[in-house]
Amino acid sequence: RHVKAQRQKWFGCACCPPNLARLVSSLPAYIAGQDGNTLYIHLYVGSLISAELNGSPLRLRLDADLARDGNVMLTVESGSAGGRLAFRVPEWAGEPAVLSPFPFTMEKGYLVFDGIWHAGDTVRIDFPMPVRIISASPRVRETAGQVCFARGPLVYCAEERDNGGDLHLLRVDPGLSGKAEVLYRSVNGLEVPCIQFPGSRITQRPGMPLYAPWKPAVSTRVSVVLVPYFVWGNRGQGEMRVWLYAAPEAGGV
Repeated sequence: RHVKAQRQKWFGCACCPPNLARLVSSLPAYIAGQDGNTLYIHLYVGSLISAELNGSPLRLRLDADLARDGNVMLTVESGSAGGRLAFRVPEWAGEPAVLSPFPFTMEKGYLVFDGIWHAGDTVRIDFPMPVRIISASPRVRETAGQVCFARGPLVYCAEERDNGGDLHLLRVDPGLSGKAEVLYRSVNGLEVPCIQFPGSRITQRPGMPLYAPWKPAVSTRVSVVLVPYFVWGNRGQGEMRVWLYAAPEAGGV
């Protein structure tokens, strides 16, 4: 009785508010850090950053919205200083494109720019964000033969609201990753990037009992719609599923 199928407005004993306060107060250290004359950008969250490089103060603005696209910009708003700016390359990013004229090197997973920085200087990086289809180790019995979808830092899920019930009957072909489409939908007034992917749904034979002699499964073509995991459960009660069964040619050719 303590586990609810829908999001609750409040709980009798709520642990989330203090945990949220702790997270928010810790966020600056998660976003950026400094070691000597190197300013590290770890997380791409829109923010204002104050730092001191080689004894000179800098004020910088970080612009990013990785839920939507991979464009990241760090702009020097005021000050002038020599030092290094280091940007973490996320594991999912592949080969980032540096869209600024400043020379850089790759060091231990960071793009490092070494120079003298002035107000107005902007470092711009574009992290590729293709739809990725991910599988777990086959030793994990709960996800064997299944895949999930991700884009950038976000994991996606299927909801009954978009795909109907019995989500375990959906099938997707990982070989069709190039057919994934990113589209924007409104979820409770919030425009979020969703994924549409060709798939199929196994249909039950009319009058089929609980157990029956085996026959080949019959399926119909469908478009599977996936929403970012963080928004699930906001459109009424219904099923949700992250891992979908993989089946060759489930979405056609």
